[in-house]
Amino acid sequence: MKNVKTESKSLINMIWVGIGFGVIYWILESVRDVIAFEKGTLIERIFLPDAMSFWMRVLVVCIIVLFSIRIQTLREKIRKHGAEYYGSFSRIGIIKVGILFAAFYWILESFRDTFVFEKGNLIQRLFLPDSMSLWMRLLAIFILMLFSIYVQSLINERRRIEEALREEQKELERELERRSAELVETNKVLKQEVDERKKVEKSLRRINRTLKTLSEGNQALVRAVRESDLLKDVCDVLIKFGGYDFAWMGFVEGNKKKNVRPAAKAGDDGGYLDKISSDLNNIF
Repeated sequence: MKNVKTESKSLINMIWVGIGFGVIYWILESVRDVIAFEKGTLIERIFLPDAMSFWMRVLVVCIIVLFSIRIQTLREKIRKHGAEYYGSFSRIGIIKVGILFAAFYWILESFRDTFVFEKGNLIQRLFLPDSMSLWMRLLAIFILMLFSIYVQSLINERRRIEEALREEQKELERELERRSAELVETNKVLKQEVDERKKVEKSLRRINRTLKTLSEGNQALVRAVRESDLLKDVCDVLIKFGGYDFAWMGFVEGNKKKNVRPAAKAGDDGGYLDKISSDLNNIF
């Protein structure tokens, strides 16, 4: 609904512009009649022109209004198709249309002079009109061309703005792509740094755990009074600070089989010591 209202407003505005140029032509015609031909006062020539002048002015005003409707049609096509229609529309397209309407008006004037007022033949009225008709036609053509130049300037300005906006949009898209690529690369670098940091932190935790275990083991050695207490304390240190679930220590017997005798343990062995062979070769 909003678009329909906008289009109607645009159409009315352009028609009113055409009517405005028609009014300018009507006033200029009246001024010319008063100054050049001394035909009454300005008020009389504006509101009460003679029949011949009236119909000549009406003809020109109709040409201008028709031209404004044609201009509006072109504007709507440009608005609808945008850059696609600009490509097939030259920067002086409206002026060319104005020239065509001016030629159309010139031909209509010649036909009217020949068949209505019986002023010579058609060829003479086309190429050799009398001075009064010539100046009247030139004035009307001047108004038409002025109108077409005005509209062409509006269209060219709109095209310039749209082209500038498209270029700005393309530049923004290129900048967005560049920033996106930079962000992707930065994310990769950050991920690598995070992974490296995690590896370093894991290695540090392992080293700290080892150092803590060695420290606590040395303290157990200092505190120990008996050998059995020392072995039991060391196993406890391995469980508590070394991060192991089960630790045990044993002695190798001096016989040929090199049997291993468990001396101390800590943690839950799950029956491990009962299942393993006491033979050193089988253990290792």
